[in-house]
Amino acid sequence: MTTLPRILIVEDYIDTQKLLTHILNKAGYSTQVAANGKESLEMYNSALLQNTPFDLILMDYFMPVLDGLNATRIMREQGATIPIIMLTANNSVEDQNAAIAAGCSEIMLKPFRKMELLQMIEKWLTSAVKFNKLSCKSGSKINLHS
Repeated sequence: MTTLPRILIVEDYIDTQKLLTHILNKAGYSTQVAANGKESLEMYNSALLQNTPFDLILMDYFMPVLDGLNATRIMREQGATIPIIMLTANNSVEDQNAAIAAGCSEIMLKPFRKMELLQMIEKWLTSAVKFNKLSCKSGSKINLHS
């Protein structure tokens, strides 16, 4: 039995959560949603503990409680190697540079086309499979108290 690739959607706007979930489920991905960066850290850890790690994270940049930039930074500092695609409407070079410096794999500007999103996800899932086969463990537990 083949398991569907698991994607964690981290987004605070409910309409965007629903849209992304619909697009990704229809494309054959399994999804879960976190409403902010703190929830994403908790869900990431829980999935690792249950031996059902996520394969990719779609992370919104600006969110309440803990934003995507800091959630990504915490994940990377704790050793996470999972692809993280930052979703943002902000086209500033400074914010894009900050996202890359925090450890994002790539940035996708909103609004985006469905096919662009799906192609980017497939690119990173394919890269992650190759990377994990060659060199690393599937994930690292994230310390929520950093």
